[in-house]
Amino acid sequence: MHDLLVVGGGVTGLSLAVHGARAGLAIVLAETGGLGGVSTQRSGALVRTHYADAGSARLALGGLQHFEAFAERYGGPAGFVATGFAYVPGEAERADGSFGERVRMQWSIGVRTELLAAAARADGVDLRPYTRVERLLCGGDGALTQGGRAIGAASTVLCAGAWSAGLAAGAGVTLCCGWSGPGFETGPSVGAALAPWIARPH
Repeated sequence: MHDLLVVGGGVTGLSLAVHGARAGLAIVLAETGGLGGVSTQRSGALVRTHYADAGSARLALGGLQHFEAFAERYGGPAGFVATGFAYVPGEAERADGSFGERVRMQWSIGVRTELLAAAARADGVDLRPYTRVERLLCGGDGALTQGGRAIGAASTVLCAGAWSAGLAAGAGVTLCCGWSGPGFETGPSVGAALAPWIARPH
């Protein structure tokens, strides 16, 4: 029996799994497809330093440093908020080694990159890509996956993006999420749990 089941293997779910494992919890993470393959893969990061070639990465790192020192240089804030960046390599990049080469290049020029899936594995997270969670089980029993297989966990965290509401509804829980005004707002039961990972463009 795991301490925590994380449903969703995007950047939020992987990050939560890594930090939970580092805090001593036995974590299992289930993701319908490949790790980071849905919204995380299509995230629109506007200021990022993770590029395939060193020239672009150096230029972007200079731009990032410019935004970070904007107030000192210009006497007021730029409105820049650091939120991180997630890049999901394709199968070919992983197979031919080019992704690993890119990460080493980025570190060599000062771009700090962490491989979340590798960190999760190293920290003991039981990663289960291509494992679709069909139904949550109430009472600290985890969830059922496609084919009726059980994943036992004392607690469950939903990090499944647009699929979270449907999974929660199947367990009798209504998630009150939606866009409101200039920032992303959540209902009180969800907001406290997700607050560290919600980008608020205020």
